[in-house]
Amino acid sequence: MPGPSAAISTNGRRLLTAYFAAFLGFMYLPLALSLGMSFGENFSGIPWTGFTLDWYRFGYAVDDLSAQSSIWRALGNSVWIGLIVAAVDTVLALLFCYGLILHQHVPGRRTLIAFCLLPLAAPPAAYGAGVLVLARRGPLTTDFGLHLVVIAHIVLFVPIAMLLLLPRLTSITRETIESAEDLGAGSGAILRRVVVPLTRPALVAAFMTTFLFSFNEPAVATWLVDREITYPVFLFGVGRGSAAGPLVAAVSTAGYPIVIAAIVVLKLAGRDRDSVRS
Repeated sequence: MPGPSAAISTNGRRLLTAYFAAFLGFMYLPLALSLGMSFGENFSGIPWTGFTLDWYRFGYAVDDLSAQSSIWRALGNSVWIGLIVAAVDTVLALLFCYGLILHQHVPGRRTLIAFCLLPLAAPPAAYGAGVLVLARRGPLTTDFGLHLVVIAHIVLFVPIAMLLLLPRLTSITRETIESAEDLGAGSGAILRRVVVPLTRPALVAAFMTTFLFSFNEPAVATWLVDREITYPVFLFGVGRGSAAGPLVAAVSTAGYPIVIAAIVVLKLAGRDRDSVRS
């Protein structure tokens, strides 16, 4: 019996290969060029005139007189915001999906799921502006600040956690839940001792994915921050200034270790998920 690739012609495979190569090049070539420019002496970046670490020394300076001394605080802000958003969104998504598997015959179940996924359709910049108007002109006003970023990110990214958790939780059969109930377990005990262990890889994936989305999000945060800013907002501000070039390339590498660590955790969670399925 012919394999799945038999339906694709030779020219089709070549086209797909060329498309995939162009996709990878467009994704990773800017990152490679940026990393290379960060070590170049030429302020314009190209052509290469020599190796230097001066852009890193200036970009990551910790003295108060340095114009870029806030990068470490911006990184710290993005990390703790991302961790809070990831924790809250994962818990909310877990409870929501757990309720769905307990009550599978609730009227309007699909409509409820679609309504909860609506934040994915909201343009981030427009959503950030809306949160700003609500915070300044709504019934309960508040100042600009990172607390608004946390709230906005929680609402904006909880559907992502739901999309990652819902397939895994719906794979838990009703018989499994009923068996736990027959043994005297309540809803809380079932959640802790049955659902969480069975969905642990998906929980890790939901946590790390929402963390990455929050850590790298600039559009909403730009509207809501005050003096304390996040790393994407800081990077955007540096890029718009006259220092654009190797300095931007140097400070942009600050997020690489955090993103790489999150991707490694996601990969390990994927292995755990495969082992659970097997």
